[in-house]
Amino acid sequence: MQTVRSEAGGILLHNAFPIVPVGAPMKRRIAWVTGASHGIGRAIALRLGRDGLAVAVGYHKGEDAAEEVVAEITSAGGKALAVGGDLGTEKGVEGAHKKVVEGLGPVSVLVANHGAYRRTTFDELGLDEWQRGLSINLTGPFLLTRRVLPTMREQGWGRLVYTGSIRGRTGSSHGAHYAAAKAALVGLARSVANEAGADAVTANVVAPGMIDTRVLAGWDEEKREARANDVPLKRLGRPEDVAGVVAWLASEDASYVSGAVVPVDGAWSG
Repeated sequence: MQTVRSEAGGILLHNAFPIVPVGAPMKRRIAWVTGASHGIGRAIALRLGRDGLAVAVGYHKGEDAAEEVVAEITSAGGKALAVGGDLGTEKGVEGAHKKVVEGLGPVSVLVANHGAYRRTTFDELGLDEWQRGLSINLTGPFLLTRRVLPTMREQGWGRLVYTGSIRGRTGSSHGAHYAAAKAALVGLARSVANEAGADAVTANVVAPGMIDTRVLAGWDEEKREARANDVPLKRLGRPEDVAGVVAWLASEDASYVSGAVVPVDGAWSG
């Protein structure tokens, strides 16, 4: 507990956490961004690197692409490390976490961005695919959180950001397994926010809408234009749009934002 005297009226103010003067130097934070070899994750890793964080660039199969992200961060004077692993399994998460800690140090910002989505109608959705979808999109973030949260609590500071989807709110006609997992991330984030808040650890979800990534690579110009016109802002989102929100949630400016779901969809979901 820290006590300071207000300059106005001599009132004593009590704060459970240390007060950092504006402009004071801060120890470099360490961020682990999963699924960071392309798309939204890549934009997030680059943005956090520009913001001065050391970044573990997570990937599953795109090692070369992840190394390119690392090179871009380090060439600009930052610090980064590519970390591979299958984050749908406990063993994979454990191994990847060990690499991050040994290479950069304890994680203070986790961006659980990795995910998998295959268009499948409910009638065609088999149990194996359902379970695999939940394993990657929900169990993975749970396992990651379980790994990094104890150290965040010890440090008295932490940021957990989960990449959800507006499909977690609206549902999906071609991906019940994906929509269900993304909806469940909200419950995970809010539960962790409640339990870890006393240790100055926040947990939030960003919910992207129609973002122009490789998922849309097969769309022709006519379809892209039609979908953009469905969005009130009349354009598809950019990965950088999501990265900016994540960077804010990972910063000191968002220290009183926890348990929130932030849509990044140009008002598409209403």
